[in-house]
Amino acid sequence: MANFLTNGNYLSSEWAPVAGVGLVFFLLQVVLCISFCSRIRRQERAITRLSRDFEQGGDGRNGVRSLGRRHAWLYWVDVNFPADFTSTSNFTREDALHELDTHIASIGSYLLLQRMGVMAPLLGVVLTVAGFYWLHIGDGDQSLQTILMAVTPLVSGVGTGAVLALVNQALLHIAGRRVESLRMTARTWFDTVIWRRLGSGAIPTDLTAAQVMEAFVKSALDDMNRLSDTLARAAEISVAMSALPGQFRRILDRKLSAPQNATPTGQSGRGVTPLPRTSVTRPAPKK
Repeated sequence: MANFLTNGNYLSSEWAPVAGVGLVFFLLQVVLCISFCSRIRRQERAITRLSRDFEQGGDGRNGVRSLGRRHAWLYWVDVNFPADFTSTSNFTREDALHELDTHIASIGSYLLLQRMGVMAPLLGVVLTVAGFYWLHIGDGDQSLQTILMAVTPLVSGVGTGAVLALVNQALLHIAGRRVESLRMTARTWFDTVIWRRLGSGAIPTDLTAAQVMEAFVKSALDDMNRLSDTLARAAEISVAMSALPGQFRRILDRKLSAPQNATPTGQSGRGVTPLPRTSVTRPAPKK
């Protein structure tokens, strides 16, 4: 093997492109997986620090806006779910969790790692096609070992693509476990710090009486608006239901009057007005 590499035959053999392309593809997948897992790990640590701050008596939001763009979901939650609870949010818990999934799925390294799972078998096909350049078939009878050595460029390309696809699935599994860990941590923090206090209507104790009254008035106005919308929709449904019998009656009258107005084809001759007959005067016979 050492003599094979020293003599330079390896670089001109069929293994050079297969090993080179396969190694580059493998290293790229590993780098993408490490980059993605490191980014997810940083976000999980930031959320863990917020949860620890809440357990120690803080508000669980300290320093969210200073975390930077790599923690876009925390910034989104802090903006759309106000900390003072004096204004209502237009988003629900499902919207917040869906936004988290959207931010995770939009990470470029994760997207490329998923695409490489499809690219690996295609890469194997390309290497197999390129292996025809090194395919040499001699004349005369060939032994089994000679035949296997001749088709090695073809087999090596397909095998490399299959191995890279298996490696990609293993790396995606590692990345998926890291994503699920982040989801669980983020869901726990959001339910404890944001949604539980927002859903129970809890108001922070450091608010003034005017702020408490303003929050109460806004909440009452929102309830009244929702009630008025419900009543308006109920009235529209009632009007539509009351108009249904009249519409059904008109449709039935139209269906029943249509056969009566139609003239039967077998009695078409009876409806024709007969022409009047004129009497013919015959001359009297001559005597």
